[in-house]
Amino acid sequence: MAQEEHTGASAAIYGARASIIGGACGTSCTLTAKMFNVPASGTMAHSWIQSFDSEYEAFKAYAELYPNGCTMLIDTYNTMESGLPNAIKVFDEVLKPKGIRPVAVRLDSGDLAYLSKKVRRVLDEARI
Repeated sequence: MAQEEHTGASAAIYGARASIIGGACGTSCTLTAKMFNVPASGTMAHSWIQSFDSEYEAFKAYAELYPNGCTMLIDTYNTMESGLPNAIKVFDEVLKPKGIRPVAVRLDSGDLAYLSKKVRRVLDEARI
């Protein structure tokens, strides 16, 4: 039997499926989740943030919808100038009053070693 070749989008779909078969408990590929009836999971996407009028509004809506396990993606626009300050503001305004601690912030781009150290320092100063 010939092996099917998967490229492009189908590679992502079937790669995520293979991960499930191999023991992963969920996928962030929503099409895989739908096609193969497996749990969808993950953190916010850049497209989520860009679908709002502001980064702050995106973070606030996300924290209100997913207060438990809240992880903010802070590098869509400017990590240190907007992403991190907006995340801290939302953590303080939405999560802290409910007694919920944020789980994390996420960096997908840039100098990750440099940014992660700067971000950690600011989060420590903000007591997050």
